[in-house]
Amino acid sequence: MGIPAILVYGTLAIAQMRSARAMSEFTHLQKDYPPDSMKKPAAEIQRRKMNLLALAERMAPDNAETAFQTSLLQLVRAETESLQPEGSSSQEGETNPKIQASLREGLRWIDRAILLNPGYAEYSFVKATILQNVGNAGEKSTDGGFENAAADLLRRADSLDPYKPSLHYRIGSFWMALGDRKEAREAFAVALTDSYSYARPVFDLLWSSVENAAELQDFVGDRPLSRALLGDFLWMHGYHKEAQEQFEKVEAEPNLDYRTGEALIGHYIRETKGEQARTVIARMQKTIPPLSLFYQARLEYFRGKSFFQEHRYQEAIVCYERSLALDPSVIQSHLELAAAYLEEGQPQKAIARWHFVLSHNLLVPNEVARPGEIHFSLGRAYEILGDRDRALAEYLRASSEDPGNPAFARKASEITRGL
Repeated sequence: MGIPAILVYGTLAIAQMRSARAMSEFTHLQKDYPPDSMKKPAAEIQRRKMNLLALAERMAPDNAETAFQTSLLQLVRAETESLQPEGSSSQEGETNPKIQASLREGLRWIDRAILLNPGYAEYSFVKATILQNVGNAGEKSTDGGFENAAADLLRRADSLDPYKPSLHYRIGSFWMALGDRKEAREAFAVALTDSYSYARPVFDLLWSSVENAAELQDFVGDRPLSRALLGDFLWMHGYHKEAQEQFEKVEAEPNLDYRTGEALIGHYIRETKGEQARTVIARMQKTIPPLSLFYQARLEYFRGKSFFQEHRYQEAIVCYERSLALDPSVIQSHLELAAAYLEEGQPQKAIARWHFVLSHNLLVPNEVARPGEIHFSLGRAYEILGDRDRALAEYLRASSEDPGNPAFARKASEITRGL
């Protein structure tokens, strides 16, 4: 290859390394000082961020991500100036030159990012956002309107990545702002496929833009998952009759995917309709192709919960044990199994199961068990066994993890008085 070629490749490699190092430092700064339009960043931090991006771009000018991050920084700067203008900014009704300058600079960088990587949907979405802000800031359009250009970019982002829920939640929100409900509905349908992350934000947003529950139902459309998630939302807001109508339509569907089925099962368990929940579970277990072991384990957990509600603890125990045999990562099955053991009169087994969860540092989300709840349950089990010293220790531990819980503190006081 020859010495000149080696020198060229070596120089390029060093430049790439310096660029990567600069981007790494920039990422750390973003984590330590995340962009916040409501708060002006410290001048030194902003300067360091811009210098790192400039260095990264200079060392590797073909890196689209550097241009993308630079455009985002300019967009946030414009939003910050818009929300918290300086005293010397333009008067009310006038175009703020600082905002326009930042937006135009952001537009220049996002155009560069798209030129370098035209197939990345996120870039088109960000360009739509910047264009919409340019129009809102008062700049006159010469190419048919900023809204039209933004709409075209939203459609492009959708075509480039038609399945990403996080992107489509933002696309749907954008369409809502543009007043196009048809496009928003289609985007939100994709967002709702990740029902755990986006169901509540989507329906909260829609709820703020409709006049009543009936209009919300018309907006959502006929997809079974959307109907099931809407049913959950309506039920939580007290519209139980309308919610039940949605769930009945879902259950009438010939085919149910897992998320839709789980929403339906969860509703029946919430309503303590165990038999109906088990009917849906049995239907889901016949799905072709078969569900993953994790989903099968979740179904067994729900079946066990339905039996637990009916005080059929031995049947619940069988279901929870079967769930854990299929997939031991279902944390709810561990906790519910311990509770079923306790109710069934087997406190030693309950204690062993709760200690298993604690000793293995299994992640227990707050929506599954509140802070201190496992230790409170252990206290109950030790109290049943007559070991008041250990019961007190567990109640005190529960109270320390959730000092605002009166039940935990009251139990500790009761045991203390009895010693």
